[in-house]
Parts: sequence; C-alpha cells; structure tokens
Amino acid sequence: MVLRQALSLLAILSAVGCSSPQQADSFFAPDGARTIVEVKYRLDDVNELSECLYNGFSGASERGALPQQSSQTRRGYGFRVVLSYGDRPYLRAEVGADGVLTVSRSNFAGFSGFAAGTAAVDRCKMRFARE
Repeated sequence: MVLRQALSLLAILSAVGCSSPQQADSFFAPDGARTIVEVKYRLDDVNELSECLYNGFSGASERGALPQQSSQTRRGYGFRVVLSYGDRPYLRAEVGADGVLTVSRSNFAGFSGFAAGTAAVDRCKMRFARE
C-alpha cells in the first residue's frame, strides 16, 4: 500500500523547475516577515524520500494541520516537494544529484502546520540522515 502510494506520487510529478539544493529560497509569512529554515540530509533513495514525505505531510494534511495543495517535481538532478498555504509557499524539500536533501521552510506565525511539518521532516531525518 505504501509502495503504491509512493509510486503514485512519483507518477504525478510535474515539471515546474528545481533550484540548486545548496540554495534556500526566500519565503514571506503573511505578516511580511521572512523566516527561512534550511536543513540538509543525505538519502539512500529518492523514492524512499517521496514515501517519507508523502506519509508525513499527507497524513498531517488529512488531519488539517498542513496545507492540502502540493506540487512535486523530479528531474535528473533533483526532487522537490512544495507545500502551499493558499498561494504562498510553505515548505520546499529538494534532493540534489549528490543525494543531499535540503528543506527550506517559511514560518507562518500562529500556523499549526509549522510544528507538524517539523515533525514530518524529523521522521525523514531519522530514516535517512548520515554521519
């Protein structure tokens, strides 16, 4: 079931472009403040990453803790997941060709999804982090 969900996620990946995994994007919170969190992890397999993100973020979205809208991209040099809050980017995770996962997250003040997103990313870290 989980494998089928991960494969389904990969099947719907759209070509929206991908920036360097070494570069964090600038996101603005609704109040105009900008807060960026960038985290890098090393992964074994981008398919396992998609499974981890799908299970973590989709599960939180179903509980209403994270935004429902998402856009995914997989290119030869990376994989990206973007979660949006309305028309605003909320979280971006990218994997470069070197296998490093970079997570850039904007902190929406008072938005409950921030904590849920952190927990989901931490689960990925526990599974995939390398010394």
